[in-house]
Amino acid sequence: MPAISLRHGDAFVKPLTGEALSFFSEYTAKYYHQATDEYKDWWDTDAMIQNAEIGLALGVKIGNLPAMPRYKDTDEFSAADKKRIP
Repeated sequence: MPAISLRHGDAFVKPLTGEALSFFSEYTAKYYHQATDEYKDWWDTDAMIQNAEIGLALGVKIGNLPAMPRYKDTDEFSAADKKRIP
């Protein structure tokens, strides 16, 4: 099934500077997906909410298309997709 994957970048609406930039870089390098990777109640979750809203909007728009999305001919899954739905 075709899918989308949304990931954060490093070009923020409010650019990170100083202490925030250092924290983001250090946290990602040392704690991301580690046992110490925990939610902190002081985090600003605006970007996570925005990411979820974009994902939902894209999913609704794609789900309501008259035809099912298809893989490009150059994609590795194109042949299987064509067998599934001629």
